[in-house]
Amino acid sequence: MKYGVSVPLGEGPRAELFAQEHSRPSLMEMKGDLQKGDLKCVDSKHILQQAAQQHKDTTASAQRALRAMEQASDLAASTAAALRDQGYQMERITAGMDKIGADVTYSQRALAFMRRSCCASFCCARFTEPERRTDDFHWRRGAATTTGGAAAAAAAQPCSKERGANPGRTPPAVHAPSAAACGDGQGPASSSCPTVDVSGLAKAGFAEEAGAIDAETVAQDQILDQISRGLHQIRRGALVMKDEMARQEGEVRRLQSDASALHAKIRSVNDTGFKV
Repeated sequence: MKYGVSVPLGEGPRAELFAQEHSRPSLMEMKGDLQKGDLKCVDSKHILQQAAQQHKDTTASAQRALRAMEQASDLAASTAAALRDQGYQMERITAGMDKIGADVTYSQRALAFMRRSCCASFCCARFTEPERRTDDFHWRRGAATTTGGAAAAAAAQPCSKERGANPGRTPPAVHAPSAAACGDGQGPASSSCPTVDVSGLAKAGFAEEAGAIDAETVAQDQILDQISRGLHQIRRGALVMKDEMARQEGEVRRLQSDASALHAKIRSVNDTGFKV
């Protein structure tokens, strides 16, 4: 176009333009070529090899998870052992406090007797009778109406660090609900997962790749079973530790109350001693 006047194209350029238009492939032809090319590029053996490698990576991840679970189980076991030692220490404290309370009670009675009689009658046999020593352990406030055998047995028996060395000690009853809820500790019955059916791959000529995938699947099932049993043991141990901590909290509250009562009795004995 020049100065608003259209200049017609020659036959040569027009023919070349239409030739280029007709030479371009259609959309359907391009799609078909791409699909044919994709199918040609797909290598079934290569895909199966990649799947087997991915399966091996999954097995390695499961093994790492198993190691993490074992570390958590060791940590839970050490924590439970520390809690048991703490419980034994609290039992020793309770026994020592019972002994101190018995001594304070005996001293209080001796001082009261000294105020009412002469010092010579301090050696009276009735204050040194074995039966009287059992009553001396009833030093807590209001303990005269309760059974005193438990306190006397706790003070008379030596505290042992191991549960088996102290036959007089019975396990706390508070552990029973958690133990019953968790079963016998063996964990749930491991039901093997169904294996992958690779018979079709073997018939298609990919027996090696199919065998590798099947072997990795079996290994993964075994690892997952171990992880499941380990997690069940950790859960059971956590419930037992929870009950043990609850029991120790009750012991701490009782020790605080006993310490307050013992402090009051010691002050009373001191006041009586100054008066004598």
